[in-house]
Amino acid sequence: GIGVVVHGRLQAAIHEGDGPDAARWVDQARAFNRDARSPQPTWIDVYDLIVLVERGELDAAADRAERLGEVGHDKLEVLTGVRLAIALGRGRTAEAEAHVATLLDKAEDGDGLDADGVAEILPAALERGLAPDAARRMVAAIRRYNGGPSSVMEPARRRLEAYVALADGQPEEAWSLIEAALAVPQERLPISAPQRATDH
Repeated sequence: GIGVVVHGRLQAAIHEGDGPDAARWVDQARAFNRDARSPQPTWIDVYDLIVLVERGELDAAADRAERLGEVGHDKLEVLTGVRLAIALGRGRTAEAEAHVATLLDKAEDGDGLDADGVAEILPAALERGLAPDAARRMVAAIRRYNGGPSSVMEPARRRLEAYVALADGQPEEAWSLIEAALAVPQERLPISAPQRATDH
């Protein structure tokens, strides 16, 4: 349906770093969901925060994140990661360390972290000063992709390890990891419903 298309376009804009387009698709998603009633924040609320962080509007993002309150278990990783990027960008080291601890504690609950969720926030966190060692611990804690086991999990982990290597001043290691991720045959990589919807 149209909701899946909007969601897919929003994800694509965020991944491509196109802030204005992402903001436009957030507005489209809110218009599409204007009659929906949810007791908890939706994914659109979380993506809205990501857009604000990417645009450098950290105070606005912090204020909106504070007003979100509690979120569902499925959104906790990404929202915590967004709050981590906000804290780093505002120079609040203690807050940032607390958010890293929250993520690692969640990982120890048994199901680890989700590669897709970590990918949403790790680059922004590294750009704002996340220590490479902390980032490596987050990547090492990945056990899922889009909520469960997947053939794409290992190449996704290597791609994230490449981000960390670059942040740690190791471009050759980063390139080696990217090559390993790209070497995975395309037929082993699943296509999500939002991505399928935006292929038309």
